[in-house]
Amino acid sequence: ENAESRTVVFDLIIIDFTDLPVGDFWSEPFYDRLRLLLSPTGLLVQNMGILHMPAYDVRELFRMHSVAFGYTYPITTFIPDYDIDYILAVSSQSMFDPWKVDWGFWQRQRVDTNYYSPEVHYSLFAAPADIKRWLNLEIEAAPGAPQVVLPDHVARGKTLQFPGGEDPDEAETEVVESTGEWHMEVTIHHFGYCAPSGGHCMEVLRSLRPILNAHTQHQDEALTLPAMNVLGRRAKRVLVVGGGTGYIAWLLLHYKSVERIVVL
Repeated sequence: ENAESRTVVFDLIIIDFTDLPVGDFWSEPFYDRLRLLLSPTGLLVQNMGILHMPAYDVRELFRMHSVAFGYTYPITTFIPDYDIDYILAVSSQSMFDPWKVDWGFWQRQRVDTNYYSPEVHYSLFAAPADIKRWLNLEIEAAPGAPQVVLPDHVARGKTLQFPGGEDPDEAETEVVESTGEWHMEVTIHHFGYCAPSGGHCMEVLRSLRPILNAHTQHQDEALTLPAMNVLGRRAKRVLVVGGGTGYIAWLLLHYKSVERIVVL
Protein backbone atom coordinates (compact mmCIF):
# COMPACT_ATOMS: atom_id res chain seq x y z
CA GLU A 1 0.00 0.00 0.00
CA ASN A 2 2.81 2.42 0.84
CA ALA A 3 4.49 1.64 -2.49
CA GLU A 4 1.36 2.52 -4.44
CA SER A 5 0.41 5.60 -2.43
CA ARG A 6 4.02 6.75 -1.83
CA THR A 7 2.93 7.98 1.59
CA VAL A 8 6.30 6.85 2.98
CA VAL A 9 9.49 7.22 0.95
CA PHE A 10 12.91 6.10 2.19
CA ASP A 11 16.37 7.44 1.43
CA LEU A 12 17.99 4.06 2.09
CA ILE A 13 16.60 0.52 1.96
CA ILE A 14 18.74 -2.33 3.29
CA ILE A 15 17.78 -5.95 2.52
CA ASP A 16 19.66 -8.48 4.63
CA PHE A 17 18.47 -11.98 3.82
CA THR A 18 18.88 -14.34 0.87
CA ASP A 19 17.95 -17.78 2.21
CA LEU A 20 15.20 -19.91 0.74
CA PRO A 21 12.22 -19.85 0.76
CA VAL A 22 12.48 -16.06 1.10
CA GLY A 23 14.87 -15.99 -1.85
CA ASP A 24 12.03 -17.05 -4.15
CA PHE A 25 10.34 -13.75 -3.31
CA TRP A 26 12.69 -11.71 -5.52
CA SER A 27 11.12 -10.77 -8.85
CA GLU A 28 10.95 -7.85 -11.26
CA PRO A 29 7.51 -6.76 -9.91
CA PHE A 30 8.95 -6.80 -6.36
CA TYR A 31 11.81 -4.49 -7.31
CA ASP A 32 9.44 -2.26 -9.30
CA ARG A 33 7.32 -1.78 -6.18
CA LEU A 34 10.41 -1.33 -4.03
CA ARG A 35 11.54 1.46 -6.35
CA LEU A 36 8.34 3.36 -5.47
CA LEU A 37 9.40 3.29 -1.81
CA LEU A 38 12.77 4.84 -2.61
CA SER A 39 13.43 8.56 -2.99
CA PRO A 40 14.75 9.61 -6.45
CA THR A 41 18.32 9.86 -5.16
CA GLY A 42 17.98 7.09 -2.55
CA LEU A 43 19.99 3.87 -2.41
CA LEU A 44 19.00 0.21 -2.15
CA VAL A 45 21.59 -2.17 -0.66
CA GLN A 46 21.02 -5.92 -0.76
CA ASN A 47 22.97 -8.89 0.53
CA MET A 48 23.32 -10.98 -2.63
CA GLY A 49 25.07 -13.92 -0.97
CA ILE A 50 28.25 -15.69 -2.06
CA LEU A 51 29.36 -17.28 -5.31
CA HIS A 52 28.87 -20.78 -3.88
CA MET A 53 25.18 -20.03 -4.26
CA PRO A 54 23.90 -20.93 -7.75
CA ALA A 55 25.66 -18.40 -10.00
CA TYR A 56 22.54 -17.90 -12.10
CA ASP A 57 20.49 -16.91 -9.04
CA VAL A 58 22.91 -14.22 -7.88
CA ARG A 59 23.50 -12.88 -11.38
CA GLU A 60 19.75 -12.77 -11.89
CA LEU A 61 19.44 -10.59 -8.79
CA PHE A 62 22.00 -8.19 -10.27
CA ARG A 63 20.09 -8.15 -13.55
CA MET A 64 16.80 -7.33 -11.80
CA HIS A 65 18.46 -4.56 -9.79
CA SER A 66 19.88 -3.06 -12.96
CA VAL A 67 16.58 -3.24 -14.83
CA ALA A 68 14.57 -1.71 -11.98
CA PHE A 69 16.97 1.03 -10.89
CA GLY A 70 19.39 1.71 -13.73
CA TYR A 71 22.55 2.23 -11.66
CA THR A 72 23.89 -0.81 -9.81
CA TYR A 73 27.38 -1.41 -8.40
CA PRO A 74 28.74 -4.61 -6.83
CA ILE A 75 30.30 -4.52 -3.38
CA THR A 76 32.67 -7.34 -2.46
CA THR A 77 34.41 -8.10 0.80
CA PHE A 78 35.94 -11.08 2.54
CA ILE A 79 34.09 -12.39 5.60
CA PRO A 80 36.42 -14.47 7.80
CA ASP A 81 34.05 -17.42 8.24
CA TYR A 82 33.25 -17.65 4.50
CA ASP A 83 35.67 -19.24 2.05
CA ILE A 84 34.83 -16.87 -0.81
CA ASP A 85 33.83 -13.27 -1.48
CA TYR A 86 30.68 -11.88 0.17
CA ILE A 87 28.72 -9.97 -2.46
CA LEU A 88 26.28 -7.07 -2.14
CA ALA A 89 24.64 -4.72 -4.61
CA VAL A 90 23.96 -1.01 -4.17
CA SER A 91 21.47 0.53 -6.60
CA SER A 92 19.77 3.85 -7.34
CA GLN A 93 17.46 5.46 -9.86
CA SER A 94 19.95 8.35 -10.13
CA MET A 95 23.57 8.31 -11.22
CA PHE A 96 25.90 8.39 -8.23
CA ASP A 97 29.60 8.02 -7.51
CA PRO A 98 30.18 5.44 -4.74
CA TRP A 99 33.66 6.86 -4.16
CA LYS A 100 32.36 10.38 -3.48
CA VAL A 101 32.09 10.71 0.30
CA ASP A 102 32.30 13.64 2.72
CA TRP A 103 34.77 12.08 5.15
CA GLY A 104 34.44 15.01 7.50
CA PHE A 105 30.75 14.12 7.87
CA TRP A 106 31.68 10.49 8.57
CA GLN A 107 34.22 11.49 11.20
CA ARG A 108 31.64 13.58 13.04
CA GLN A 109 29.33 10.57 13.44
CA ARG A 110 31.91 8.92 15.72
CA VAL A 111 31.00 5.35 14.83
CA ASP A 112 33.28 2.82 16.55
CA THR A 113 33.67 0.20 13.79
CA ASN A 114 35.31 -3.20 13.79
CA TYR A 115 36.18 -3.38 10.07
CA TYR A 116 34.99 -0.39 8.05
CA SER A 117 37.30 2.56 7.43
CA PRO A 118 37.71 5.17 4.65
CA GLU A 119 40.42 3.01 3.04
CA VAL A 120 38.19 -0.06 3.17
CA HIS A 121 35.32 1.95 1.62
CA TYR A 122 37.21 2.35 -1.66
CA SER A 123 38.28 -1.29 -1.72
CA LEU A 124 34.68 -2.49 -1.25
CA PHE A 125 33.80 -1.03 -4.65
CA ALA A 126 36.98 -2.34 -6.33
CA ALA A 127 35.67 -5.69 -7.58
CA PRO A 128 38.20 -8.54 -7.97
CA ALA A 129 38.92 -9.80 -11.48
CA ASP A 130 36.87 -13.00 -11.03
CA ILE A 131 33.79 -11.03 -9.97
CA LYS A 132 34.26 -8.67 -12.93
CA ARG A 133 34.40 -11.62 -15.33
CA TRP A 134 31.35 -13.14 -13.65
CA LEU A 135 29.37 -9.89 -14.16
CA ASN A 136 31.03 -9.23 -17.54
CA LEU A 137 32.63 -5.98 -16.38
CA GLU A 138 35.78 -4.62 -18.02
CA ILE A 139 39.12 -5.41 -16.39
CA GLU A 140 41.15 -2.24 -16.91
CA ALA A 141 44.92 -2.08 -17.40
CA ALA A 142 45.12 0.66 -14.74
CA PRO A 143 43.00 1.52 -11.66
CA GLY A 144 39.66 3.02 -12.59
CA ALA A 145 36.34 4.10 -11.13
CA PRO A 146 33.67 1.51 -10.17
CA GLN A 147 31.66 0.17 -13.11
CA VAL A 148 27.87 0.03 -13.36
CA VAL A 149 26.36 -3.43 -13.91
CA LEU A 150 24.30 -3.56 -17.12
CA PRO A 151 21.47 -6.09 -17.63
CA ASP A 152 22.68 -7.40 -20.99
CA HIS A 153 26.25 -7.72 -19.69
CA VAL A 154 25.23 -9.90 -16.75
CA ALA A 155 23.77 -12.57 -19.04
CA ARG A 156 27.13 -12.90 -20.82
CA GLY A 157 29.25 -13.19 -17.67
CA LYS A 158 31.54 -16.19 -17.25
CA THR A 159 30.66 -19.12 -15.00
CA LEU A 160 33.10 -19.65 -12.15
CA GLN A 161 34.33 -23.01 -10.85
CA PHE A 162 35.18 -23.55 -7.20
CA PRO A 163 37.41 -26.16 -5.57
CA GLY A 164 35.93 -28.35 -2.88
CA GLY A 165 36.79 -27.78 0.76
CA GLU A 166 35.77 -28.30 4.35
CA ASP A 167 32.22 -27.26 5.11
CA PRO A 168 32.32 -24.91 8.12
CA ASP A 169 28.94 -26.26 9.19
CA GLU A 170 30.57 -29.68 9.68
CA ALA A 171 33.52 -28.35 11.70
CA GLU A 172 34.08 -29.14 15.36
CA THR A 173 32.30 -26.95 17.90
CA GLU A 174 32.18 -26.88 21.67
CA VAL A 175 29.24 -25.47 23.63
CA VAL A 176 30.71 -23.79 26.71
CA GLU A 177 27.55 -22.35 28.20
CA SER A 178 23.85 -22.97 27.59
CA THR A 179 20.58 -21.85 29.10
CA GLY A 180 17.09 -23.19 28.60
CA GLU A 181 15.65 -19.70 28.52
CA TRP A 182 15.37 -18.50 24.89
CA HIS A 183 17.58 -21.48 23.90
CA MET A 184 20.66 -19.27 24.22
CA GLU A 185 24.15 -20.72 23.78
CA VAL A 186 27.70 -19.39 23.82
CA THR A 187 29.76 -21.52 21.45
CA ILE A 188 33.48 -21.86 20.74
CA HIS A 189 34.35 -22.83 17.15
CA HIS A 190 37.56 -24.67 16.29
CA PHE A 191 38.14 -24.23 12.56
CA GLY A 192 40.24 -22.08 10.29
CA TYR A 193 37.44 -20.05 8.73
CA CYS A 194 36.76 -18.43 12.09
CA ALA A 195 40.22 -18.08 13.57
CA PRO A 196 43.86 -18.83 12.69
CA SER A 197 45.03 -22.41 12.94
CA GLY A 198 44.94 -23.54 16.54
CA GLY A 199 42.78 -20.59 17.60
CA HIS A 200 39.10 -20.18 18.34
CA CYS A 201 36.32 -17.63 18.30
CA MET A 202 33.06 -17.23 20.19
CA GLU A 203 29.52 -16.39 19.16
CA VAL A 204 26.08 -16.09 20.75
CA LEU A 205 23.31 -18.23 19.28
CA ARG A 206 19.57 -18.50 19.87
CA SER A 207 17.86 -21.67 18.71
CA LEU A 208 21.17 -22.59 17.02
CA ARG A 209 21.17 -19.41 14.89
CA PRO A 210 23.93 -16.78 15.22
CA ILE A 211 22.76 -13.65 17.02
CA LEU A 212 26.03 -11.79 17.24
CA ASN A 213 29.65 -12.54 16.44
CA ALA A 214 32.59 -10.74 14.89
CA HIS A 215 31.61 -11.85 11.40
CA THR A 216 28.01 -10.63 11.56
CA GLN A 217 29.43 -7.22 12.47
CA HIS A 218 31.70 -7.32 9.41
CA GLN A 219 28.72 -8.12 7.18
CA ASP A 220 26.46 -5.48 8.72
CA GLU A 221 29.08 -2.73 8.43
CA ALA A 222 29.50 -3.53 4.72
CA LEU A 223 25.71 -3.45 4.26
CA THR A 224 25.23 -0.16 6.10
CA LEU A 225 28.17 2.20 6.24
CA PRO A 226 29.24 2.56 2.58
CA ALA A 227 25.71 3.55 1.51
CA MET A 228 25.16 5.81 4.51
CA ASN A 229 28.38 7.66 3.78
CA VAL A 230 27.59 8.05 0.08
CA LEU A 231 24.22 9.55 1.04
CA GLY A 232 25.61 11.68 3.88
CA ARG A 233 23.08 14.19 5.24
CA ARG A 234 20.46 13.04 2.72
CA ALA A 235 19.93 9.81 4.68
CA LYS A 236 16.95 10.74 6.85
CA ARG A 237 14.57 7.76 6.49
CA VAL A 238 15.84 4.17 6.42
CA LEU A 239 14.02 0.86 5.88
CA VAL A 240 15.77 -2.33 7.06
CA VAL A 241 14.34 -5.63 5.82
CA GLY A 242 15.95 -8.39 7.87
CA GLY A 243 18.97 -7.39 9.94
CA GLY A 244 18.07 -9.75 12.77
CA THR A 245 21.12 -9.06 14.98
CA GLY A 246 20.11 -5.41 15.52
CA TYR A 247 23.62 -4.26 14.67
CA ILE A 248 22.46 -2.50 11.48
CA ALA A 249 19.97 -0.40 13.45
CA TRP A 250 22.68 0.30 16.06
CA LEU A 251 24.97 1.65 13.33
CA LEU A 252 22.20 3.79 11.83
CA LEU A 253 21.43 5.39 15.18
CA HIS A 254 24.88 6.97 15.19
CA TYR A 255 23.93 9.21 12.26
CA LYS A 256 22.45 12.47 13.50
CA SER A 257 20.74 13.07 10.14
CA VAL A 258 18.56 9.94 10.51
CA GLU A 259 15.03 10.82 11.57
CA ARG A 260 13.26 7.49 11.11
CA ILE A 261 14.27 3.81 11.04
CA VAL A 262 11.77 1.09 10.15
CA VAL A 263 12.86 -2.54 10.71
CA LEU A 264 10.86 -5.43 9.22
